[in-house]
Amino acid sequence: MSDDVGEIDEIAEGFVRDLTESVREMTVRFLGPGRSSESVLALARNMLNIFDLTQERMAAMFPPSRPLACAKGCTYCCHLLVFTDAPTVLLMADDLQRTLAPAAQEELTARLAAFEEADYGLSMVPRPACPLLVDDLCQAYDKRPLVCRAQNALDVYQCLRKFEGGRKLVVAHDIPLIVWNAVSDGLSAGLAEAGLGADGTLELSKAMRIALETPDAPGRWLAGDALFAPARWSGAGGEHRMPGYH
Repeated sequence: MSDDVGEIDEIAEGFVRDLTESVREMTVRFLGPGRSSESVLALARNMLNIFDLTQERMAAMFPPSRPLACAKGCTYCCHLLVFTDAPTVLLMADDLQRTLAPAAQEELTARLAAFEEADYGLSMVPRPACPLLVDDLCQAYDKRPLVCRAQNALDVYQCLRKFEGGRKLVVAHDIPLIVWNAVSDGLSAGLAEAGLGADGTLELSKAMRIALETPDAPGRWLAGDALFAPARWSGAGGEHRMPGYH
């Protein structure tokens, strides 16, 4: 559900087209001849940076109708089922393996396994938190997926009501969602052009467990191994939107 930024529609159409094409070209460049595990991680880093910078500048031009309700420690959107892409998962796993102590990595892997085995589905309300959430903080916040970066709300009470199952949508600022879709579309097109589009949309917790437990996961993914097949969202139909939000 959008706020009152309908006046950007005409401007956004051309902007989205250009942004999508730029991300597509970048993806093909990073994953072209001579690609390596590091180029996959560099692609994901650049993509996340592009999102952050673009949505910040666009939001300054087209601010929300009222201040965002989002704040550190507010975790309602961390209880949604999160869908993402392979390069982002590989970057997150690489960062966690480098920054978490061995004991913390083991605890995370155990939480991921328990989350997967519980199979909460899409309809459980309230949903348990993402396994990456510890003490109301994300262990991979700086490398969090595009969809997590895009989530926002203008009224925290609406988030509470949705969390409890009393509301289907919350009112959100359009700009982060527009930028998310543009960047995601460009990435999807670029991955397909590079011959790496088979995974489509991945469920984050399943994909993260695979990436953490697979030696040289970026290299194997580049080689065409279907290591993320168990994490593919069969209901996605090629669509990268997170279901049931906004």
